[in-house]
Amino acid sequence: MARGAPVLKGNVWYAVYRVPADDGKKCKQKWARIGRNDVKKGHPDYATKKMVEAYLDEISISITQGTYVNLPDIRFSEFAKSFIEAHAARVRESTLCKYKTHLDYRIIPFFKHRTLKGIKPLDVEKFLTGLIAEGMSPNNAKKYLATLKMVLRRAVELGYLMKSPAGFIKPPRTTKTEMNYLSPSEIQLLIEDTNEHYKTLIMSAAYTGARQGELLGLQWDDIDFNSGYIYIRPNGIRDLKSAAANRKIPMIPELKKALQAHQLKQMVEQSKNPKNLVFTNTVGNIINPSNLDSRVLKPALTLAGLRSVRFHDLRHSYATALLSSGEPLRYVSKLLGHSDASITLKVYSHVLPETEVDAHERHARIFAPSKALELDRCYRC
Repeated sequence: MARGAPVLKGNVWYAVYRVPADDGKKCKQKWARIGRNDVKKGHPDYATKKMVEAYLDEISISITQGTYVNLPDIRFSEFAKSFIEAHAARVRESTLCKYKTHLDYRIIPFFKHRTLKGIKPLDVEKFLTGLIAEGMSPNNAKKYLATLKMVLRRAVELGYLMKSPAGFIKPPRTTKTEMNYLSPSEIQLLIEDTNEHYKTLIMSAAYTGARQGELLGLQWDDIDFNSGYIYIRPNGIRDLKSAAANRKIPMIPELKKALQAHQLKQMVEQSKNPKNLVFTNTVGNIINPSNLDSRVLKPALTLAGLRSVRFHDLRHSYATALLSSGEPLRYVSKLLGHSDASITLKVYSHVLPETEVDAHERHARIFAPSKALELDRCYRC
């Protein structure tokens, strides 16, 4: 079988090759658009004759080895739907919800008129720059790009694409944002102005420092009112981030009382709760995490007259309050479920006691003549 040939039409390079037909007897000619020769090197749509030849080499090998798959071209929106369905049983519910949000909110609307093979690197580049131009933060735009790359990579794995048009698109440069957190008094104001249905959830986030996914997957069996601890552990609904995430967190009396009242109210008012969840939406199902910031936290912050923070910032508020009050770093790290105390130190170093304060006086005391003789005796011992 002929290997194929690179063909330049105008300023566009094509790889032209022949593949077996469905009946296995005849061959069909295929034209694959590789890119343009009138753009600068580094441009997503840049292509050369050598690149076309390399593409043809890959095709030739796959045909020879019998691994070539000639699947029909389908709409991106159709494939994205099947991607979500296939991943429903493979990932956590919160992760699946994140994928659906990214796809439904931004990705599918942008590519809704495109087929998989019709998406080019330049289209992906335009999608990414469009997110930034509309005001999305580089950090969030990076997450949307990651989801798009995952979908297109899956299309390659299944044989719909030879290569991903997003494969060489670099994510935007992200910057470390200053940590945002609320003080204990601000937390009190926030709780007072939170919608009654979600009040205990906000309290639990602020008074335990648990991650959003850990709280939304919390079951009543994970709460021990006798010992006063909340257990973060695998329970069939969520997977833990790491082995260190398996932990217990003490409840302050105010939170314990609120959770007991919440449990009683849930038993009386809610007829359905098949997964025995502590926190549910109004119909007894797991709460959509994408709605918490916009529909629960933001209105409460506005009513309380507080600055904007994310749900995750309640975790930062908890850690900041503990460390600022002198709680040991390793203990706080354990409560947060960090795999190493160095992670806690890196994130919260700004709230640890300032070691440079009174440094001159402290060093003078350490190296004073009488102290120096005392230390010398200890060394000799």
